Amino acid sequence: MEKIKKTAAGCVLHGVPQVRWGREVDGEVQETPFTQCLHTVLTYMGQKMSYTEIMAYSGAAFRMGWGGGDHWCPSSSDLQSHYDTLVKPFELTFRGIGRGYDICGIPEGPDKVKKEEAIEFVKSEIENGRPVIAFGVVGPCEAGIITGYQSNGEVVLGWSVFQDWAAQELDESGYYVQDNWWANTTGLISIGEETGAPASDKAVLENALMLMSANEVRGYGGEHTFYAGQAAYEKWAKALECENFDAEGASGDGGQCETMELLLGERGYAAAYMNFMAERYPDLADECKECARLLKATVDCIHPMRALQEEPSNWLENKETRQQMATLVRKAAKYEKEACVVLKGIIDKV
Repeated sequence: MEKIKKTAAGCVLHGVPQVRWGREVDGEVQETPFTQCLHTVLTYMGQKMSYTEIMAYSGAAFRMGWGGGDHWCPSSSDLQSHYDTLVKPFELTFRGIGRGYDICGIPEGPDKVKKEEAIEFVKSEIENGRPVIAFGVVGPCEAGIITGYQSNGEVVLGWSVFQDWAAQELDESGYYVQDNWWANTTGLISIGEETGAPASDKAVLENALMLMSANEVRGYGGEHTFYAGQAAYEKWAKALECENFDAEGASGDGGQCETMELLLGERGYAAAYMNFMAERYPDLADECKECARLLKATVDCIHPMRALQEEPSNWLENKETRQQMATLVRKAAKYEKEACVVLKGIIDKV
């Protein structure tokens, strides 16, 4: 099958890999939609870039958030909840991978894209063989990939991590087929040419340290306050210890426990990146490996957490079990705090 199939009113890129929750590529489990989509598009376009690097450049590997109060907020896991401008995580990511980019609308912003502008944006990129990262189209306004269009852009095709959960029309290729798509899309990102000037390692590490050590961040363009770093861990622990803990609301897909453990699990990529830095800086190898060890110890706290959840099914209603969970959360926070001390020393020498 030809890679680009053009018709009088459409154009479709074939062979773009599917994105989905928990996809595993080269031994790496990909849970964050934006970084997964970017990795997919770069692979399709022929640029080899590890998922670990993209997680580090974006800051996704180092984030830990809790909504700005005593109660957990699902938005705590969003990349944009950790930065003072909505486009900051994208700026950092593309600077890291050494490519330009263009944006139509504001990804996960308050408004939807304008129909005519969005259609022309998509048509231009697809006709030039470049898939588009789209926020929305199918399901919530998380990142997905537009891989083609029909009916002069009135209809788009692509992949979404949500398409298997919705009553979604599918193309024979497996791509979703969606009309009126702009009405559920907040932003589009196109991947530009290689600039040859990636971000400095020091800048990436400084951003990592900021994300892990700041106790409070003004996310979503400065409109909302979120607890971060050590403060977020402590809020998580205290919520588990609360007498009025909402066991029903915290369980299940997308619930508090699953989402917070997902964020903690991303520290595995932080550890992998620091091991990568150990190879790049032989004179700092011991410090980088120690930082990686502490970050790995942080993420390893997940295993006993999950063991506590195996039996019984209503474990969240058990105060003693939740207390054990809280102890593990604080243990993870302690390891991370130690990792930050080592990381600061590394930054001073890079």
